[in-house]
Amino acid sequence: MKPRTHPILSALCAASIALAISGSTLAPSAAAATKKAAGGTVTIAMAEGQPINYIFPFMSSEYLGGVAPDIYNFQYLMYRPLYWWDGSPYALNEPRSLAQAPTFTNHDKTVVIQLKRGWKFSDGETITPANVAFFIGMVVSDYSDFWSYIPGDFPDNLASTTYDNAKDTVTLHLTESVNPTWFLENQLTMITPFPSAWDLSGPGKKSDCQSETASVEKADCPAVYKYLASQAGDTATYATNPLWQVVDGPFHLTQYSPGGTSVTLEPNPSYSGSPKPRISKLVEEVPTSTAAEYGLLQSGALTIGYVPFASAPVKPITASRAPSNPVPSYDLQAVSPTWSYNDMFWNYNNPKIGPLLHQLYFRQAMQSLVDQKADVETALRGYGHVDFGPNPPQPGNAFETSYEKSDPYPYSPTNARKYLTGNGWKIPSSGPAYCVRPGTVKGDCGSGITRDEKIPAITLQYSSGDEAFTLEVSNLQSAAAGVGIDITPVATASAELASEFPGCTPTQSECKWQMMYIGTPEVDSEVPYPASTVVFDKGATFNVSNYANPYVTSLFHQVITVPGNNALDTLDNYLTKSAALLWMPVSDDFLYEVSPHLKGFTESPVFAYQPETWYFTK
Repeated sequence: MKPRTHPILSALCAASIALAISGSTLAPSAAAATKKAAGGTVTIAMAEGQPINYIFPFMSSEYLGGVAPDIYNFQYLMYRPLYWWDGSPYALNEPRSLAQAPTFTNHDKTVVIQLKRGWKFSDGETITPANVAFFIGMVVSDYSDFWSYIPGDFPDNLASTTYDNAKDTVTLHLTESVNPTWFLENQLTMITPFPSAWDLSGPGKKSDCQSETASVEKADCPAVYKYLASQAGDTATYATNPLWQVVDGPFHLTQYSPGGTSVTLEPNPSYSGSPKPRISKLVEEVPTSTAAEYGLLQSGALTIGYVPFASAPVKPITASRAPSNPVPSYDLQAVSPTWSYNDMFWNYNNPKIGPLLHQLYFRQAMQSLVDQKADVETALRGYGHVDFGPNPPQPGNAFETSYEKSDPYPYSPTNARKYLTGNGWKIPSSGPAYCVRPGTVKGDCGSGITRDEKIPAITLQYSSGDEAFTLEVSNLQSAAAGVGIDITPVATASAELASEFPGCTPTQSECKWQMMYIGTPEVDSEVPYPASTVVFDKGATFNVSNYANPYVTSLFHQVITVPGNNALDTLDNYLTKSAALLWMPVSDDFLYEVSPHLKGFTESPVFAYQPETWYFTK
C-alpha cells in the first residue's frame, strides 16, 4: 500500500513513497527535553526495494520507479528547484524558493521571474539568470530526455527567453496565454538552476550551455547533457566526483553504497537558505523488504522507520491514527494521506476487450463492481480512503468537485447487471454474458460486437508481493463473475508491468495486455495542479491505457491556457462520469515510527522532504 508517481511516475514500477517529512511529531515523549541539540545522526528507512540511483537533476523517466526517491530524497536535498512547494498541500513556500513569486503580464503570455540575490552554490558562485539559462538551454535542446516533458507544454510553448543580469530577472515569452496557476505549479517548479561548474562537454572541456543566446545553447547543450548523463551513470563515483559536490541545497553527499541502498549526506556549510541543518548526518537506508525494515525498526537501529500495514493493528476508516503503537519505544505518527488518486488501467487498444471498453455502459458496469469501502476495510485494513475520480480526494482541497465526491457509481452488482442487460447482453446462470442485440443504437451491444459474441475472459495483471493487491483484485473478480464477466488475476513482477506501459496500436503484439493494477496510488506531488495530462492526453508519456478523446484534449488545452479552475472541473467531471479508468481506493502513506528524541518534522502530502528542520533534543 504505497504511493507511486503518476503511474510509474511511478508508473514505471509499482512502488512506494519514501519519507516526506517536515513539521512536528504528534506524540512527543513526555520525558523529552525541549532544548535543541546540535549534531546527531538521523538514520531513516526509505521505501523498500527502491534504491537511490540517479544524482543529476535532469533525468529521463526510466529512473522514476516508485515515487521518484531520486528526486525527493536525494536530488532536492542538494540541488534546489527554483520554486519550493509544500504546505497542506498547495502553498508556494516563497521563503525557501530561489525566486520570488512570478509575475504574469501581456494576457499571461509573459512571465517574469525575479531571482533572490545572494543565494550561492557551495563553490562560491552566486546564482544568476545564467544558471537558469543553463537549465532552460538543456530542456529546450534535450526535452525528450527530461522526465516531466509533455508535448505542447514547456518548452514547446516557449517562444523566447530574455535575461537581465543587472536586475536578476528571467523573462519567458510564451507562444500563447497560460493559466498562471497551472504554469507556476506544474511548469516553473520543474526548473532547477545549474552551476557553471557543470557546463562541460567532457573532462575539463568548458562549454557554453548556460549562454543566454538560444543559438549557442542549441549548439552546445546536447554535448553537455551527454557528458553529465554519462557522469550520472557512474554511480560508483557519486561521493567523490567533484561535479556533484557543487550544491546549493542544505546537504551534500559524503557516502554512497553500491547499488544506492545506503547514502549519507552531511550539511552544506555554505547553504544560503534558512533554517540551517542542525543534524550532523543523514543516513538513508533502503531495505530489501518490509520485513527487513521492520526488523531494523524493532531493534532500535533506525531513527525513523515505518510499520508495514500488514503488521499494524486494524484501524477504523474514520480514525486518524492506529489504535495502538506496534513499537512502543518510538513515537507513532498519525497516518497521513498522499496527494494521490488510484486506478486500474485497461487497454483501450486491446483487440479482444477494446470494443467493449469503448462502450460507456461496460465501463459503468465495471465501476459498479468495485466495492471501495470494503476494500479499505479489508484489503487496506483501514489505512486508506475511497476515490471516485482523477483528482486526489485527500487531503480536502478545492480541486475535487462535488460530482467526484458523490460516488456516481456506487458498488452495486445489481446496477452492473442492469448496465449490461439494458445494452443487449444476456447473462446466463453461469459462464460469460453474450450479446443478443448487436447494433449501434441505444440499447444495443455497440460497435464491433457481433451476435452471440461472449464477453471475453479478461486477464488482470497486478503487482506481485502485496497481499492487499491480491485481495482487491480477488474482490473484483468475485463480483464480476456474478454478472457474466470472467476476470483472471495474474500476479506480475513490477518490471514486467512497466514493459507494457508504452503506447501501442491494436495490431501490435505489445497490445496483448488487457488490464493491469499497479496498486499504488498515482502521486501528484510534482504536479500540485492536478491536470491529469500525463495520464489522459493522447500520446502523453504515461497514457498507459491508450486513452484518446478529442473532447478531453480540448479541455486539456483550456486547463493550461485559461485562468481559473472551470476547465479543470469540467474535465474531472467528464473523466469521472465516463469512468475513463477503473477508480480504486487510495492507500495511505506509511505508518511512521520516530525516535522520541528527534523533533522538527511531520509528513507532508506533497512530500516536502526537509531534514534541515529536524533536530535532536538535549
